[in-house]
Amino acid sequence: MELMFIGHSYGFPDNLFICLTDPYQENPIVYGTDHEVFFDEITKQGTLEDFFNSFMTKEELIEIVKMKLEK
Repeated sequence: MELMFIGHSYGFPDNLFICLTDPYQENPIVYGTDHEVFFDEITKQGTLEDFFNSFMTKEELIEIVKMKLEK
């Protein structure tokens, strides 16, 4: 099994990977593991597309900040 590290966060899980031999190469599953149980426990995080769609665009962030500042 070959894995590619795709990201790190400060929450659980803090290490994110995809499997390079995933049968769905266009949209592989993202797996997470935590530094405290590194690869003893692995969680399925969803697809790579879902992972990227979970981030805000610059415009979305600016709109949220503007709304909060107006209150």
